[in-house]
Amino acid sequence: LALFFWMLTLALLLLYHLIFLFQGFSRAAMMIISLTLGYLCPLIIAVSIFTIAYFRNHYLRQDKCWMNTEQLYISLSLQVPQFTIVTINFFITIVAIFKMLRPTIGEKLNSHKKVKITVKQIARCIAILTSILGLSWALGFGFLNKETPIAINYAFDILNGLQGLFILVFGIIMDSKVQEALRHKSFGSSVIYQNTNLLNNSTSKSQ
Repeated sequence: LALFFWMLTLALLLLYHLIFLFQGFSRAAMMIISLTLGYLCPLIIAVSIFTIAYFRNHYLRQDKCWMNTEQLYISLSLQVPQFTIVTINFFITIVAIFKMLRPTIGEKLNSHKKVKITVKQIARCIAILTSILGLSWALGFGFLNKETPIAINYAFDILNGLQGLFILVFGIIMDSKVQEALRHKSFGSSVIYQNTNLLNNSTSKSQ
């Protein structure tokens, strides 16, 4: 649950910055809101369900040491927050895409170039937000139906198993600022190496 609530926290912060462009929270307020929503809310749900189920002797299954999701209220306590958060994150992603489609001030691009850039930005936005906001977890609701095609189950396992890799690739490596910093670092290292070689050569010649 904490994972889902942290994804919801990121989505709400994204929505806030999309709507209120020139307003922001202080770092202390941001930390308080994030920790409250990311940890306190799922902790309250988990402790409440554990307390109720434990005293009813419903928390663990009889045949396995595992949470008894056959009890409807235990199952819903996990599925309802997850479904709600994924749905909210999906609509926030739609809002982010529509914000990207709006022309910026002073934009002067021909239609073909503009469409190409827009499509590229939307594809990258979908790839990043699908990973960060956990939209691929929507495939997990296919497990609720026993007749769900096995391909959906495999897609769910693959996409969520590689969620961290997608965040690394689309959110970090493909970021222009990160690439610029890496190029600057590699260029700086090469310059230092060349200067060191020149210094060594000049020293050897003087000797």
